[in-house]
Amino acid sequence: MSDSRSSLGGAHAPGNPTDAEPVYDLATEVDLTESTFAEYPSDAIDDLIVVPELTIIIPMFRESTRIAQTVKTLASSPLNRDDIAFVFVDDGSCDDTADVTWRSIAEEGLRNASVQSLATNLGKGGAVKAGMSIAKGRYLGFVDADLSLDPADVSRALARVASTGAHIVVGERVVNPLHQPKLRRLFSTVFRRLVWGLSGLQIADPQCALKIFRADAAAVLFGALTTNGFAFDVEVLTRAVQRGYRIEEMKIRWEHQPGSKVNPVSDGMRMYRELLRIRRILGS
Repeated sequence: MSDSRSSLGGAHAPGNPTDAEPVYDLATEVDLTESTFAEYPSDAIDDLIVVPELTIIIPMFRESTRIAQTVKTLASSPLNRDDIAFVFVDDGSCDDTADVTWRSIAEEGLRNASVQSLATNLGKGGAVKAGMSIAKGRYLGFVDADLSLDPADVSRALARVASTGAHIVVGERVVNPLHQPKLRRLFSTVFRRLVWGLSGLQIADPQCALKIFRADAAAVLFGALTTNGFAFDVEVLTRAVQRGYRIEEMKIRWEHQPGSKVNPVSDGMRMYRELLRIRRILGS
């Protein structure tokens, strides 16, 4: 088992991804300085002997009450195997999220896992980009810290991107409306329609927190990412469409988890401004 906490500031030699076997390395393409990150004793990513088939980024912000269950679920799932790695990114939390995550990894036996901690809060997009900057693997993806999805769907998404030759696989949430608060459901519906209208994306669920990328596509898209907030998915997918990348969509089961950090009013307004900015800079 390889698991440690570390800084995200370490440099990695640039890789040479090919269509046959891309190996991801974004460190030289992302503007991340050492002062951005908290210091930890070692870099678990560099300790990996074999390049993983998939590395999963899990952004966290004040998740000390929920992250232990997520780690436990992952550790007992088919994803806990030698060719899959996990990068947990604590986005400048003011609680003990990083320490709880680290202890849970050790207690549950989650393999190839590291806990990275940002010195300041960047936002979900910034945290995912930071994790991508040190991730290695043929494929890279991310999921939410509450793990509202079935881990089996991550395996399905990996198989889908590997078998179809797609650059990206995007989940489409199938939610039982009886298990989701009405305000959250309304917020999701309104924002999705705003995304469709302002970006022109023809994707059913552009903000579903299950996305798997081919490594070379991830390097390009996250290297160019400028949105640090919740709307970062929209910028990533818009850039992918503009580059002609192939995007596959697949339905996944989604169970609402209590404790969401999203505020429908304040975060909704912030996300709307982000959408306008993305439309302006990308001309979508």
